[in-house]
Amino acid sequence: MTAQQQRPYLGDPLPRGSEALVPYRVLATPNLPAIGLFLGSVFVIVTGAAWLILRAIHQLFFKPVRASRVWREAILIAAYVLSLAWLQLNQAFSVLLAATIAVALILLEVFLNIRVRDE
Repeated sequence: MTAQQQRPYLGDPLPRGSEALVPYRVLATPNLPAIGLFLGSVFVIVTGAAWLILRAIHQLFFKPVRASRVWREAILIAAYVLSLAWLQLNQAFSVLLAATIAVALILLEVFLNIRVRDE
């Protein structure tokens, strides 16, 4: 008789000692609702936390505070964290790729601020 482990993201139980097969099983049959729930909750949590911090920063340094700018920056930060989480789930994360995505999002925010200032 073999002990079996139950993992909700794998489906069928695996025999004990076969932990090396876990990444291959997850990639072969991903549990899309669980991954979607995880990524959605990460997005909402990071957006809320970033909004609170950015609102305080804008209150101190940028008068008047534009709510649309604070929300846009919070959503961009959440999109950055979400993309890093997605890359980590797929085992494709690298520091260079994370830096490239960060630079792209920062440039997007700079260009959007320039556009709003010109209007």
